Amino acid sequence: MKRRTIFLTLAAALTIGLGGWMIAADDAGKIFNTQQNELGTLTGGVPGDQTGKEARIDNWPVYYCAPSYPWDFVLHCTREDVRECAVSLARAAAENENVGYDCGEYKNSLWDEAEKAGWDIAAVETPCGASCATAVLTFYKCAGYLLDIPELQEIDTYKDVWDIDDQLEATGLFEKQNEDLHSPDNHQAGDIYVAESRHTVMQVTDGKNVKTADG
Repeated sequence: MKRRTIFLTLAAALTIGLGGWMIAADDAGKIFNTQQNELGTLTGGVPGDQTGKEARIDNWPVYYCAPSYPWDFVLHCTREDVRECAVSLARAAAENENVGYDCGEYKNSLWDEAEKAGWDIAAVETPCGASCATAVLTFYKCAGYLLDIPELQEIDTYKDVWDIDDQLEATGLFEKQNEDLHSPDNHQAGDIYVAESRHTVMQVTDGKNVKTADG
């Protein structure tokens, strides 16, 4: 059974300061990451990116690649065009200062504003927020509208990290992978890493061992 007491471990994880991260080599790939607000907390900030780091593209931090980090699985979208669209939306979110982090009352406001902007996150003009999970769900739901894929349009973007697999697998367009959970070199842009106890990130570049877009 999936637990609903996850915020305790998530809060503990956030004691690692952004400025103190050890960064992995560029060839390990890059990720879209959103993890804390301008106060260094999960909730209580204001919409939008106040620090330039609330929603960002990162190199892989070393500790994410360590065997001790509790990734449970990777969700892989089986359609290349969908992955490419979702990645472009993630990059747009990282570049849009109106997109920040929130795990409370604003956590689904990114979807609300993206819908108003015709699912074009680059065009979002109102400060808003998303959690790690609602951001990823929003990218793939927006891709569903931009590519006219009804299954993706049914995604509930309000869900939390422990429900993200149910939402995406229900579309029939995702498969769960349980290998190489700490080896981003072997995964593709658009792949979603899920630690049900605390966090999710999306890879936005192919790992160096990926020879083609589909393997």
